[in-house]
Amino acid sequence: MVLLAVLFPWRALCSEVHVYLSNADHISGKELSLDERSLTILTPHCGRVVIERSAVKGLSSDPERAREILDFSGESDVVHNANGDRLTGRVVEIKDDGVFVKAFFADDKLVNVEVEQLDYLVFASEKKAERTAEPDEVRVIFINGDVVSGQAVGLEAGQFILDPPYCEKVRFDTDAFRSLHNARHSKEFLEGGIAQAIVDVLERSSESGAVSGDVYIPLITSFLKDGDKKGALLIFRRSTARIRNQHVFQVIGDQFLANDMLDAAVEAYEKMLEKSPTYYYAYSKLFNAYVKAERYSKAAEIYERLLSTPSATPSRYGTSMAKIRMDLSDVYIKLETFDKASEQLRLVIADQIEKQETRDTALSKLIGLFRQQGTIGALVEKYEADLAANNKVIGEGYLDMVNIYVDEGKIMKAKGYVERLDEIGLKECAEKARQLIGE
Repeated sequence: MVLLAVLFPWRALCSEVHVYLSNADHISGKELSLDERSLTILTPHCGRVVIERSAVKGLSSDPERAREILDFSGESDVVHNANGDRLTGRVVEIKDDGVFVKAFFADDKLVNVEVEQLDYLVFASEKKAERTAEPDEVRVIFINGDVVSGQAVGLEAGQFILDPPYCEKVRFDTDAFRSLHNARHSKEFLEGGIAQAIVDVLERSSESGAVSGDVYIPLITSFLKDGDKKGALLIFRRSTARIRNQHVFQVIGDQFLANDMLDAAVEAYEKMLEKSPTYYYAYSKLFNAYVKAERYSKAAEIYERLLSTPSATPSRYGTSMAKIRMDLSDVYIKLETFDKASEQLRLVIADQIEKQETRDTALSKLIGLFRQQGTIGALVEKYEADLAANNKVIGEGYLDMVNIYVDEGKIMKAKGYVERLDEIGLKECAEKARQLIGE
């Protein structure tokens, strides 16, 4: 029998091979071998896996052959070659570079077909492969697209343990899977409804102390990558009592925020603050989440609490109290609580420890606030002592008042501000004010 050159060479099974199972799971890997009892394959996520031969539907190096393999039904094995030839019989063994077949055309004599000549092969079966699983089984979809289903056993040494019906228990790292689906809660395995059974397994494992809180980060990330926000939220809310580390809540909160799940992010950051009431980032993360969710009253409460918690020490994290006060003033402006906004800005202006540039910025914001309210005169009267050191900005404020009173025809009041400019030595501003008056 002469077989022509291949289109999809397996390179002696050193390149990737896809194995399709009778329950519609599929697994890929290298170093595949087969005998009368089992198929062995080295997978990238579960290591070497030994699968019962009776569970194997077929295999191919080309994933486009999946439907042909899963839909096949016949009384004998069929080897398909890349040139279109077919060999019917029973595949006895795959090893080294060959597929050994008891071929019907050769009176059941053993025929050796070189692996490089294969396109795909299917095993004898009386029916098509169907997705099947018990209600309490979990279907795992790995990041490379492989699918394995079985009983979820638990977690050990940072690895999930799954017990498939067609092989021994397999183990895989938490970052190896893309999503997990539970038969009881899914209309189909490749659609939503995935979290409940996984949480149940983790909770049982937690009772023996086997589950670290860190496992919830990749688990929730997996759900969010798959677009299942409901599942991610269920995992989070069921796991909060078992998470001890504030960092886990922080990362989960960041994941929720990135997925525009504002209420969930707030929940995570609130838990973060509960765990670490003196940790500055717990306050800032929660404050920003509240602001993004437009819950300004809660944001103000959090930063007021931060200001009354000296042990939080924002300066250790490169954040000044001035920055916190100015952010808080912005929230009070949103709430139209202008007195509290002004007070926060005044405290920045009066703080001699802060950089002059920062104090000038606060002063500019304060003047803008009073100008917006049409009460810049009240600014001068109430905060003149604190503003005295900021002559340039106060001079610009006085010039604004001169301009306002000139427009209103109140020349005497305008001249009063010219006198003040002379008193504090701002000659250049005083000269501009006189020009506005027309002197």
